[in-house]
Amino acid sequence: MRSTGHRILAGTCVLISALAGLAREDAWTEIKSPNFVVISDASPKQARQTARSLEQFRVLLRTCLPQLKADPGVPLLVFATRDERSLKALLPIRPGKGVVQPSGIFISNSVRNWVALRLDVPEDQAFHTIYHEYVHMIMRLNFPKMPLWANEGLAELFAFAKFSEGECSLGYPSPEHLQTLQTESMMPLSTLLTVGRDSPYYIQADKARIFYAQSWALAHYLMLGDHEARAKPLKEFLKLIQNGVSDGEAAGKAFGDLDTLQQNLNSYVRMKAFYHYRIPARPGAKEEDYAARLLPAPESLALRGQFLLSANRLEDARAMLKQALQLDAQSAEANEGMGLLFLRLRNREEARKYFLATTQLDSKSFLAQYYAAQSEYQRGADYTTTEDYLRKALLLNPKFVPAYSLLAYVFSMQKKLPEALRMAAKAVALEPAEMRHRINVCEILLSMERFDDAVREAERAIAIADTEANRSTAQSMLSRIKNYRNHVLESRQPEQ
Repeated sequence: MRSTGHRILAGTCVLISALAGLAREDAWTEIKSPNFVVISDASPKQARQTARSLEQFRVLLRTCLPQLKADPGVPLLVFATRDERSLKALLPIRPGKGVVQPSGIFISNSVRNWVALRLDVPEDQAFHTIYHEYVHMIMRLNFPKMPLWANEGLAELFAFAKFSEGECSLGYPSPEHLQTLQTESMMPLSTLLTVGRDSPYYIQADKARIFYAQSWALAHYLMLGDHEARAKPLKEFLKLIQNGVSDGEAAGKAFGDLDTLQQNLNSYVRMKAFYHYRIPARPGAKEEDYAARLLPAPESLALRGQFLLSANRLEDARAMLKQALQLDAQSAEANEGMGLLFLRLRNREEARKYFLATTQLDSKSFLAQYYAAQSEYQRGADYTTTEDYLRKALLLNPKFVPAYSLLAYVFSMQKKLPEALRMAAKAVALEPAEMRHRINVCEILLSMERFDDAVREAERAIAIADTEANRSTAQSMLSRIKNYRNHVLESRQPEQ
């Protein structure tokens, strides 16, 4: 009996030791700064520094572009992993041998923004992609139309920013871009200014390298060249674009003679030194004041499972979410994640079950309220229940665009067209670059038989279209409006 007891005790000690090791291996800390949430399996100090870097970058954007909205209406969750192995567990699977895994990734959808990066590499290497995509996110919040060269050029300019305690250095050159510009022929500015998302210069790798390098150089020249003297023409160019002026006409009005600009840019990229500026970038809250907590295992598993869903790793996500629920069936994050999984699998009834459970487990989650509303709407339930969930979501987050968009559909189905139009217009105001919101406004105006307003909205949609597919969608909408208007007017003509 004593021998058996010793064996049981020894086995128990081994098990406890293994669990303790697993806990240390899988321990994730949450750091909350004023504008970001960082979850990390590295040290709390490294997680705080990650949040601090993002806060500094946000301050930099608000300093350089003070007129722009800086915060999206959907949450941004950052996974700061301690090494390559930890990051690889979260990344989308990349087929083929010899493919270099990135040091950071930014995944965005209509309800959440995700970031994953590794902390065992130099900060500029880990954060470059994150800063670049963050700029794109901000541009989408503010501009109905953003020329591709300006969008990519500004994103690259800010992505190379370097931070120290309390300040930022903006304008350091990119060695790769400089080498491309100094060894390969630049495209004419008349071509660069009109490159779209369907262009070979954006799609084909060899040409895209030139496009990105030249876009960076032009943005650098216009924002920082000659002690920022040309920043005003750049801002004027963007203002003209938003007012419906064509890219070519706007460039001529804002920049003057393009041949002269081309010559100046050619000289600029051959310089041995580039302007860069030190800009104060001191966040309001101190790093040591950021809230910190050790995440319970079910919560960290659930959040990583949701990230894997966004990365299209459905089976890995299922396993992680299932494990989270086994540890804690009352985990709001795990129930929400399972709802999202079944939604992706087109099993709406199972998804609804988990979403409704989430609203009971976390009444302060606007996402839970939205998903519950979406489930009710998709199953054709009474619209009152759907509307109640959506209003709760907007009460918790007034900038959450998908709730406005879905409310517009709900009101349209009930023929409450003025209310539907207000919701659809709010979605456009918050996400001016999204074509689907503008098409929704056109549909509602058409139903209201406000034909002139519908035509104007469709023409605006055509003007901001950034792909041939979007342009075709907007043009089809305009044709529908005109055809229906003609049909209605003809039907109302008195018989002779």
